[in-house]
Amino acid sequence: MRSVWSRRLVLTIAAGLVTASAAGSHEPLRAEPSSARASLTGIFDRATDRDHHRVFFSEGPEGSQVLVTDEVGRALRTLDGLAGPAGLLVRESSLYVAEYYANTIVEYDLETLDERRVFPLGPIDEPRDLEFAAGKLWVTMGCEGLGSVDPLTGDARAFPDEVDEGCARLEAASGSPDYLYVGRADFQVLDASKSPPAVVAENSDLSGGGLLWGNFVVTEDGSTLFVPGG
Repeated sequence: MRSVWSRRLVLTIAAGLVTASAAGSHEPLRAEPSSARASLTGIFDRATDRDHHRVFFSEGPEGSQVLVTDEVGRALRTLDGLAGPAGLLVRESSLYVAEYYANTIVEYDLETLDERRVFPLGPIDEPRDLEFAAGKLWVTMGCEGLGSVDPLTGDARAFPDEVDEGCARLEAASGSPDYLYVGRADFQVLDASKSPPAVVAENSDLSGGGLLWGNFVVTEDGSTLFVPGG
């Protein structure tokens, strides 16, 4: 779930350092519809299917369902029986749901919402946040480490030494398809095409500026970072 943004930080990736400068403001994200709050015990993540005019809300590790609404917040249906639905990702014709307690990623057909595949994550434990970069699905492992799964082969790999300080959030940008953007109290840009992912830029000075353990948005070209602030 993303927060309300009031400050824009422009990223410069050079010599392994992300520098940030304030520049204007960003329109607030619309709040979760009341139907989502009423139907779920909590809201962990949100994803939008613009082609079919639907929004998905996951209940989180302690829940069991994903709520599907229309764009104005009217409940349409739920995806039930999930073992801790956490991170959500809409990509091409699929919805992906990270199952925290099953250690799997479930893929649904966006048009029918029928289950397509289940990806066992093998060495990856407690998948939370979910993104796509460098041709792979990426998850945070609980609050420590990263994992990836190749959606073509199903090959799953764990990188327990990455992201070892707090529950991180992941973002990706279509303009920089090999990069994975990782936010905790600090911020890193990882080259996800490397194994293990290589740090190409970082900034550890953003915690005082309100990064709030991973709440951020990266623009599609990968050049601008939005963080919550006053």
